[in-house]
Amino acid sequence: LADAYVALGRQESAFHALDVAAALASNVKPASMRAMVDLMRLCVEVSVRLRSAEELSDHDHYAANRTSSVRPREDAQLAEDLARASISFGPDSFDGHRAAQLRAMLCAGSGSRSVQWLQVLQDELAWIRVRGLHGMEASFRLEAGLACLGANNSASAAEFLKPLTFDEQKLVRHRYAVELEYCLSKLHTHHGRHSDALRYYKLYSCGTLESMRTGAASVRSPRCLATLAK
Repeated sequence: LADAYVALGRQESAFHALDVAAALASNVKPASMRAMVDLMRLCVEVSVRLRSAEELSDHDHYAANRTSSVRPREDAQLAEDLARASISFGPDSFDGHRAAQLRAMLCAGSGSRSVQWLQVLQDELAWIRVRGLHGMEASFRLEAGLACLGANNSASAAEFLKPLTFDEQKLVRHRYAVELEYCLSKLHTHHGRHSDALRYYKLYSCGTLESMRTGAASVRSPRCLATLAK
């Protein structure tokens, strides 16, 4: 549910859902359930931070992220908590790698020692590909691309995004089509191809409006959240 809210740019609802999940996880066994919810919250916070970069001020989520009453942790604290989570889960575990990936995206997106963190992203991408985690690879490439665009590093963004964007016919059917069109608009702008940039931004805008219409109809605050919160 939190993931669905984030996709719609409704981060306050996402954090509310995670608050309820955290309260429930605190009262059940195994104790690792709470750690999983905490990692999900870190995922949401990084997602919000990546889409709040000044370079991405024309992203649909930018204004909502900037004006939300629920704010993510500061970058330094968020990076520290992700490092701690990676160690806690174990650096060789799936969740440990996920925490390391999020930390690298956050740091690469903030421009802090970006070369070092870009190498970490490449290493994590290799880890995903060796294990054949195709669904995870797509979301990883999109997030890494957004992080690079937020740091005004279009070359690295293009490298991460290319396998998802080189075929326009497949692109329009991709589950991340809307944000991929946004990324292509930014890349074309950087290279001075303004007509292509405008074309993709129009596709992105139309896709965003459609997502908002269908999402608003299908993802409402379910009554179960209020019931579970009690």
